[in-house]
Amino acid sequence: MVSFWDLYAVVYDSLPKHFKPYRELLQQIVDEVGKHSDTGMMLDAGCGTGNFSMALAERGYDVVGIDYSERMLNRADGKRKKAGFSNVELHKSDLEKRLEFPDHYFEGVISVHALYTMKDPELVIKEYHRILRPNGQFILTELRRPIGLMPIIKEAMNRGGLREALDVFCHLFVLGLFNVILRKRQGSGTYHYWSEGELREILSRVGFRITSVKETYTNNWDLLVTSIKI
Repeated sequence: MVSFWDLYAVVYDSLPKHFKPYRELLQQIVDEVGKHSDTGMMLDAGCGTGNFSMALAERGYDVVGIDYSERMLNRADGKRKKAGFSNVELHKSDLEKRLEFPDHYFEGVISVHALYTMKDPELVIKEYHRILRPNGQFILTELRRPIGLMPIIKEAMNRGGLREALDVFCHLFVLGLFNVILRKRQGSGTYHYWSEGELREILSRVGFRITSVKETYTNNWDLLVTSIKI
């Protein structure tokens, strides 16, 4: 059975191709990883089509990308093969179950726009804590509320004028329809978006020390949180 995320995979890569804030977010996360360590095994949890996995691999990290969607992983694997990366592994995995990695296995874990879909995010974060080495780094980004198509078009207009705004509208219109579905799932309580206070509380409770919190992405609707395993 084809899932929502399998369908989303078909249009998802219009973001890195046509929306500059997404590419900037990607660069921000890679830079944050580099501040902590320039080598090591990294987990991209909820890797989607592999954009962040490939960016880390290009910097020389050994990367494991995991996701539940077959189509997301297939697209990520196509990128891996095209780039010729031997330092990327991709696996299908349910983030809400125990991960098949030993304790203290990874130097770092990144999670981009994934926690808001989890029924029990604290259990998921506890798994990241378990598989991280002592002093390992956990970087996450979460939207504080769903982003509609109009704020994205306004962002493009402010950055590049009418021409860029029209380009974004043409290429991201279908993606915007998927975001309508995500907004409805939030309204029904299926998905949960995060405040800074909530993220600080849950990370502290699990055993992470937060080192930075930054507003980023479209109209600063995203929180980029960097933390260290205590």
